[in-house]
Amino acid sequence: MNRKWIISACLVLSQSFFWSLASAQAAWAPYDWTVTIKTERLDNQFDYSGSTLKPVVKGTVSYGRVSDTTAGVKYEELWFCRGKPYGLERKGPLAIPQGDGVAIRVIHIDDHGIIDNHATPDELAAAADSILRVVVDAQVNQNIVHTIIVPAQSFSGICQSLQKQHFVVCADAVETPHLAGAYLFLVDDADKQRQSLRYSP
Repeated sequence: MNRKWIISACLVLSQSFFWSLASAQAAWAPYDWTVTIKTERLDNQFDYSGSTLKPVVKGTVSYGRVSDTTAGVKYEELWFCRGKPYGLERKGPLAIPQGDGVAIRVIHIDDHGIIDNHATPDELAAAADSILRVVVDAQVNQNIVHTIIVPAQSFSGICQSLQKQHFVVCADAVETPHLAGAYLFLVDDADKQRQSLRYSP
């Protein structure tokens, strides 16, 4: 067999291997599950003369394995008015195995279900409140929330809303593992902004 052909074939196979390895590393995540929070403005909900329950923002929480490309399992629906929670409907248990890692992803959609990253202040507050509720539920279920992924345009607003919920910006790393639950690690979906926040009652 021609030696040059063998070398060329080896180079092609090696290149294919390294491309596959790079792709696998890019797809790898330190968590097993993604909990998705979708916020949606319901501009016409309770829109009548004298109504004090408007504008309304609906939050839909679902979860699924990172490798799952379906819509996932619906966990709960929440309703907010001017950033304050007014209702919750639990659809089922948070059936994530104890000990599995979790990431939270925030998405804003319009009334047609299309992604809309121009979130209102009420949506940002609803997203922050929903994040904290999911974090608490995950901790009760003995799951670690590794990261919280938010739209780039909402990053600053959600950080500010979380600070109103007694979280403070911090630069120090978590040195004591059992204190990790008091920290939130935010990153935007463009992977350009990162922020750690620590609970400070």
